[in-house]
Amino acid sequence: MSGAMSGSTITRLPTLCNPDKLSVKELREQYKRLEGDAIEQGLQLSDVCAKLHEMNVLAHNLSASIYALIDSFDANDRPAIALQLRQMSDRRKSYKKPEVH
Repeated sequence: MSGAMSGSTITRLPTLCNPDKLSVKELREQYKRLEGDAIEQGLQLSDVCAKLHEMNVLAHNLSASIYALIDSFDANDRPAIALQLRQMSDRRKSYKKPEVH
């Protein structure tokens, strides 16, 4: 919401308006706008946190698989290497691959 009200401007961006010069109606409008912005930002933050958690789990699982593969390699355990690679391949197949156009 932007526009002149009683000589003060209310905008969606940070403003340097003097709140002492805003009317009660203008203050309520600002409060409602800020409350809506806070709720929207909270929802966006929640989505980002969920995606970050998912990425963290994937990174942890991949790291564990790589370490197990390296341990098998260091032990020169060919059947274990093959098993680790098979498990990694199966896990990769279970993820939906993006379609190429």
